[in-house]
Order: sequence, then structure tokens, then C-alpha cells
Amino acid sequence: LLLRIKNLLTNSKNRNNPEFENDKTQVKEPQPTTDNRQLTTIDIEWLAKVEKIAKREINNKNFTMEDLARELLVSQRNMSRKIKQITGLSPNRYIRTIRLQLARQIFETQEIYTLKEVSFAVGFENITYFSQQFEAQFGRHPSEFLFKMETV
Repeated sequence: LLLRIKNLLTNSKNRNNPEFENDKTQVKEPQPTTDNRQLTTIDIEWLAKVEKIAKREINNKNFTMEDLARELLVSQRNMSRKIKQITGLSPNRYIRTIRLQLARQIFETQEIYTLKEVSFAVGFENITYFSQQFEAQFGRHPSEFLFKMETV
């Protein structure tokens, strides 16, 4: 319990640290939060499997966390714990991060040219929500990113 409290305080301090706010365009690497152990190759492979499934099902509106857990052959609770342990993110937040990273890749490769198309391509139905989440993740509004890529 004391270790958990310590980690929560450390994470809170890191979020409020101005050093992290200077470069919001950098994607922050996931950090384990529930203990101080190093990631193993098994953890990395398992997380890669989660990411592969998430990318495959990105447009499936009926795909739930329960379905993801079933494909990983674990309970939903254990899946949530393991994702949280490895990445420091909840499963929903982790999947959202994957979607936003895919959106950024789409912007960079200029595969799709409108914000609405990118939003739908990565599984966001609400463009405003997508824009808010993209800006929170990368520090810039997606339309700015799109316009910058067009001028380059």
C-alpha cells in the first residue's frame, strides 16, 4: 500500500513537472506504476499482442474490453491490471493512445486529408472529442498538424 501511494505521488509530480510540458509533441513512454520492476520481453510481447488486436479492431464499434480480454485468454480484471502495470495507463486510455498515434501516422503520411476522415479512420465518432484528445496527447490541435504537413 505504501509503495502504491508513493507511485501515485510520483506520477502526480511528474504530470505537474514543467520539464514534461515543454515538449508536448513527444509521446511519453509508458512507465510501470505499480512496482519498480523492469519490463521483460514477455511483457513487451504481450503488450505488442494487445496493440495488434487493438489496431485490427480499431473500426469495430462492438469490440469491447471484454472481447479483448477473451482474445488474450485472461480475465478482464487481470488484463486491466497487467496493462496498468506495464504502461501506467488504464486499458481504455492505452487503446485511445494507440488510436491517437495512428492518427498522427496518418497525418504524417498524408494518407487522408480531412480531420473528419482521420477521426473516423482511427475509431473516433466525435470529431470534437478526437481533437481534444489529440491536442492533449501531442500539444497541438490536429488541424494545425494537418495544415503544417500540407505546407511541408
